[in-house]
Amino acid sequence: MYKHILLPTDGSEISTRLTRQCLAYAKESGASVIGIHVLSTICSPLHQPEPQDYNRKQYEHECATRGRLCLAEVVEQARELGVPCETVLLHDDEPHRAILQVAYQRGCDLICIATHSHGGIKPLMLGSVTLQVLLNSKIPVLVMR
Repeated sequence: MYKHILLPTDGSEISTRLTRQCLAYAKESGASVIGIHVLSTICSPLHQPEPQDYNRKQYEHECATRGRLCLAEVVEQARELGVPCETVLLHDDEPHRAILQVAYQRGCDLICIATHSHGGIKPLMLGSVTLQVLLNSKIPVLVMR
């Protein structure tokens, strides 16, 4: 049984489903969970309607706020289930690197991560972060789609 689970989250629907399943497993097995949200220091203003309206500092603040909200949801769900949980919010241009670094530093023995495929040929392709975690991890990785 795994005892220290790392749970990367981005607030997406699939990530939210994975959170519920991961926390249920953690409760059954007596594991603790570390929720992690990684912010890229290179922001893309895709949500902005006009490039001239782009404000990098405001966008970075909004990203960090969304990250904290994602992690707060993990903490709340863990609290409801009685699962020990802590969180990490990091900035890194290579999220897979940050995920693996935290997993190793905190002694995690499992990484539960979502991938964002949408049917067709896409199930054969994993998201780049998930793929890089799988390719580089020295500990088991559970992938959910």
